[in-house]
Amino acid sequence: MVENLWSAADRLRLFVSGLTSKRMACGLFCSVIVAIALGTSIEAVCGRQYALWFVYHSTWFACLLGLVACHALGVLVVRLSWRRERFQVLTYSGLVVLLIGSALTWRQGIEGRVSLLKGNSTEQLVIEGLDQITVSWVNRPEERPYVFTFESGPVDWRHGKQLDLGQVDGLGAQVLNYYHTAQVIEKMVADSSGRGGPLVQFEVSGAANTDSAHGGTTVGHPVTGTLADQDYGAELLVGPVAIRLQRATSEAMLTDFLRPTVSPLGAKGVLTAYYEEAVEHVAVDDHVGKTVPIGKSGAVVELVQYLANAKLDAGGRFQSIGSDPKNPLVELKVSVPGDEKPFRQVAFAKSPLLNFDGVYGRDCPIKFNYQHPQLTSGRAIELLQGRNGKLYGRLISDGKYRSLGEVTAIKKVDIGNGVVFTVTEYMPHARREVSFQRAEQAVQDRSPDKPAAQVEIDIAGVKRSLWLQRNETGYDVGTVDTPDGPIRVQFSTARRPLGFKLELVDLQCITNPGDVGEAAISSLVRVVDKQQESADDKLVTVRQPLSHNGYRILQTGIRDVGHGKQASLLTLDYDPGRSLKVFGGGLLCLGVALSCLGHRGKGPSALESAGRQDCSLPNAA
Repeated sequence: MVENLWSAADRLRLFVSGLTSKRMACGLFCSVIVAIALGTSIEAVCGRQYALWFVYHSTWFACLLGLVACHALGVLVVRLSWRRERFQVLTYSGLVVLLIGSALTWRQGIEGRVSLLKGNSTEQLVIEGLDQITVSWVNRPEERPYVFTFESGPVDWRHGKQLDLGQVDGLGAQVLNYYHTAQVIEKMVADSSGRGGPLVQFEVSGAANTDSAHGGTTVGHPVTGTLADQDYGAELLVGPVAIRLQRATSEAMLTDFLRPTVSPLGAKGVLTAYYEEAVEHVAVDDHVGKTVPIGKSGAVVELVQYLANAKLDAGGRFQSIGSDPKNPLVELKVSVPGDEKPFRQVAFAKSPLLNFDGVYGRDCPIKFNYQHPQLTSGRAIELLQGRNGKLYGRLISDGKYRSLGEVTAIKKVDIGNGVVFTVTEYMPHARREVSFQRAEQAVQDRSPDKPAAQVEIDIAGVKRSLWLQRNETGYDVGTVDTPDGPIRVQFSTARRPLGFKLELVDLQCITNPGDVGEAAISSLVRVVDKQQESADDKLVTVRQPLSHNGYRILQTGIRDVGHGKQASLLTLDYDPGRSLKVFGGGLLCLGVALSCLGHRGKGPSALESAGRQDCSLPNAA
């Protein structure tokens, strides 16, 4: 029994002696130097994200630093004495404190960025290198969304690798596939849920058609196309003929579509508004600057202004370039029952389906059709899906309407001049089916950072999967059906709340002589904290960061967002280990400096003497 106890104690003594030996110290510090050199080389060749993923944030590098910390702590406890080796105690103590601070930074630190226009504010920061899956109920917007975050890395995942993101209140998420740079594969398929919009495939044949793909020359072969109204209508130009598709919101809208009311257009045209079962024809000449009720529905529309030739200016506002009606527009303010505030809308005579629905991400409940007397010479085929799922059409030629009744897949429509329009396929409800594949090398060189992921959602054992592309409009959001209702899934860069509001008051850029680059960039920001009654404006520059609630805010650059506007780019980092790293680094430098100064003329240190001690095991016999 005693022999066994001695054997265990001797093994522990041998382990501690090896952990705190000079050979271990040399091996560990050489390994750290090699690892840092490797990380620096990877960052120089491939970029910062590669260096973080493969070196600095990797498991093996964390284990290496942990072993260095154990070595330093063991030397402090076992080998050093404050009375004899004070300078070395300072050195190793500083190293331990520095590594503890680094561990805190690695586990709890946050580094993100914000992009702000003048006058805008935010309460969130974007965390580069961290992805986020956000799941929310479509029919229950009041419920908080489910948020899952993960690190994907800068490379494609190997085949078969999957990542379980966990569960929140019975809803689980899993990443089945991930491509760092992906190519989209999409097709339209029938939607059995009945929520998808109509899809129409058509053919225009007969006379010579203008083919823009051949430099504007005329060719005689038929022209085919596809229209899909998934959200806000669809329009396609085939030569001089416009083909439009949208859905009727009421039976009254369908009736007016097939048998439109003929009203004098006047000088500025007529605006037709559809809301529920009410239809209102408004003479623009008499109602600019006035509010018009839509029947007895309770909805009202204000005609804010009329613009004969509307253009967007640098400030994002519509202005009229001259009085010639080349692009007539009516700017509107819409108020419907149940909404506290009115919202903006526009109606174009040249493009009836163009409005603010896609800009604001909401479907305006009032639909508009604007006719102008100066834009009646064109031809158009308009298709409207009724509430019963059937497809109806009308032909517009020289300002006159001709009802086509129900349009089927075999019905041919003579547009004029020998041109024939035919619907070749009609799906009452269609949806877009999207998938992705690994991008070819040429695509990766052009756009190296377009990641896509196949995400699986699990609700009560029912699993649904879909492909999403991060931060890519049209592909970053998808909807899937579940037994409890449809859910919305979004793939984006991770965001985290700040706990305060950051507002950009002013942005100043001083350019170098000759307008080559920016010599100095500064942002005047306002930090609004709920715990403070007042908010002060603070100046942030590259060399003058702002600290608030543990965050350090630093100016990193500017970004051109178009229309003559620039956004300020700010970096925010939260580092709970910063003070420990500063203190530990100071101790480490002080200990090394004092050791070098005080070592002259003295005998061997305790570590050197310990290195020459006999570490052999005693003879148990």
